[in-house]
Amino acid sequence: MPDSLIDAMMEEQNAKHYCAVGRVAVEWSRLEGYLSEMVRMLAGVDNEFGECITGQIPTLGKMLDTLSALSDLRRPGVADDRAFKERLEATQSLGNLRNQVVDEIWTFDPGTTTRWPMTIRRKLQNDPVPMATSEVEKLASDIAEFSVAFLNFRREFLMSLGLWPGQ
Repeated sequence: MPDSLIDAMMEEQNAKHYCAVGRVAVEWSRLEGYLSEMVRMLAGVDNEFGECITGQIPTLGKMLDTLSALSDLRRPGVADDRAFKERLEATQSLGNLRNQVVDEIWTFDPGTTTRWPMTIRRKLQNDPVPMATSEVEKLASDIAEFSVAFLNFRREFLMSLGLWPGQ
């Protein structure tokens, strides 16, 4: 195959893959926004104060801890509820997958995409992980679906506490 044809195929492959990575980032940002809004509503503060507070929470784990603690203050015992814990664990799991897709290094060979996991000190590990664009696209869809389910949960939970706007 001429080099120009291989180059064109690689550019198309890379563009499609990075578009899928971008979709993961966008869907995750939306879900993070929903989490932050819920924390603000549970804290009983307006958006200005709430954004200041949630902006200081450095990680997803800390955001989920905050959401859990505030929920437990509003409804004692809810943080120990199995379904509640499973929802937070599913959120953390999706967050970990998001981090792998968005934060790690990608390399491309014809027909193959490879993710290079990063260690704590931002050094590449020795073992690359093949990950097809379709897997990245599925993760974006999974995050979008989870966001819809989270919005429904959030609305019902906050309504039961009398914290839903307009109640």
